[in-house]
Amino acid sequence: MSTVTPLDYDRDLPEAFTVLLDRPLTEDEQAALTALTGARSEVWEFLKPLGGRMVEHASYVAPFEDGNENRGHAQTFDLNLNSDRAAGLTINDMAAVKDSCRAPTAQTVVTLPPAGAESRQGLLWDLTGGPTDKPHGPYVLAEGEPEEGQLYFRRNVVELGNGQSKAFRIQPEVSTHTCEWHIVASYTDTTGSHEQRIPSGAGTFTTEAIPSRPVQYFERPPRARSGAASARCASGIARPAHPYGSRGHRSTGRSRAEPRLLVPAGAGNDRRSRAEAARSRGRQRDRGLRLRVGESGESGAVPESAVSPSPDASVTRASVWRSSASVVPRSW
Repeated sequence: MSTVTPLDYDRDLPEAFTVLLDRPLTEDEQAALTALTGARSEVWEFLKPLGGRMVEHASYVAPFEDGNENRGHAQTFDLNLNSDRAAGLTINDMAAVKDSCRAPTAQTVVTLPPAGAESRQGLLWDLTGGPTDKPHGPYVLAEGEPEEGQLYFRRNVVELGNGQSKAFRIQPEVSTHTCEWHIVASYTDTTGSHEQRIPSGAGTFTTEAIPSRPVQYFERPPRARSGAASARCASGIARPAHPYGSRGHRSTGRSRAEPRLLVPAGAGNDRRSRAEAARSRGRQRDRGLRLRVGESGESGAVPESAVSPSPDASVTRASVWRSSASVVPRSW
């Protein structure tokens, strides 16, 4: 009754995405990554053979019909519904059901944030939160159309049988937890009302969340007004916050905390080091960095979008790529 097809990211990369790996990058791999120009295909081609997994950033969508404001990150797939019956059947509802949810386990996070809004077509399920948070949706993804944000099955049905089929692009979104889940399709035919599990049997879908405390975090920020781009890495980041908050609610992701002075590793407290650090802080602030000082005394540059608004947020151990004698990160 259903066929699930993962997206082919080699042919169709999203505008903005994050790649997750189950291990830290070696020093050579870090050097190779930060030496890249930052082109989306180039980054994906480098990380995929290392075991990288794609997570798509949330696409733009009009306000949800039921007032739900949760957003997260997605691992999109295509779902094709069909029936080999001669007689027709009508699917009048599809509901997402969480089987289990757990904390994300990826150790390395590499993010290419959006330069602008990206639109997609299909159906969106909200799976944000933990195992006790009920899924919402599916909502219609259709930029510029009046039905965008509406609950699909409030106004639509799916007719199958007699050679009919229906294909959907499914965008399931999670925030703080990686979730195993399935779909329950409710349908009617000439014998009455029934339910069908998708995938069949005990199969599940897995939608992976981005960890809030990865061992390594890399980000290629959007291009600055001058057209220059920069890159940074923070190792041992404590809370590079989710852009949609701890529960996946829509938010700006900005921290109200003022950036602290960036002290180059091993610079000590001499006047020259402090002056250089102040100049570096100004340069990096222009590049959109939020600066933090690690508890171990090492310096760290953390992107503003990756700093938790929580007052206890800190960087336990951090490092930046330096050019010659400067602490300004290398271009990426």
